[in-house]
Amino acid sequence: MWTAQGADWESRCADPAMPNYHATAQRVQKGEHVGYFVYENDTLVGWTGSGPKNCFPLLASKLGSRLSASSQQTWSIGCIAVKTEFRGRGLADKIVAAVLGLAQRNLATHVEAYPVRPFHEPRIYRGTEGLYRRMGFFEAGFEHDGEHQILLMIKSI
Repeated sequence: MWTAQGADWESRCADPAMPNYHATAQRVQKGEHVGYFVYENDTLVGWTGSGPKNCFPLLASKLGSRLSASSQQTWSIGCIAVKTEFRGRGLADKIVAAVLGLAQRNLATHVEAYPVRPFHEPRIYRGTEGLYRRMGFFEAGFEHDGEHQILLMIKSI
């Protein structure tokens, strides 16, 4: 079951200045779309900050995501968080598959994601390059962030 709501997952989806958290909190208070809760039966197991890219204005300035235009037809997966006790069960793949289905039903033309290479645990909330490659995304570009690269990965739907 998916619900278009916000959640307080600040520890997994925030940088030190917390601009996304503050922007998300304001949007939740206004009743605007910010992502989806992920349930297994009646248990909350995760969260994804996903939806039309133009609903996430901070992406316009974020490494990787700023490499492409923002529109209603482009969906973005900015954050995937799975509770610790539910990890290792393929839930991230299921979350990405569900977002792809939602995007397609909402007439999106493609979905983007912004993983980090090489792997960087503090930014695992973005998902991994391997996850998105498994799901059929291709690398469309990247930007350097010190010793890391922030990828722009895209899947046409």
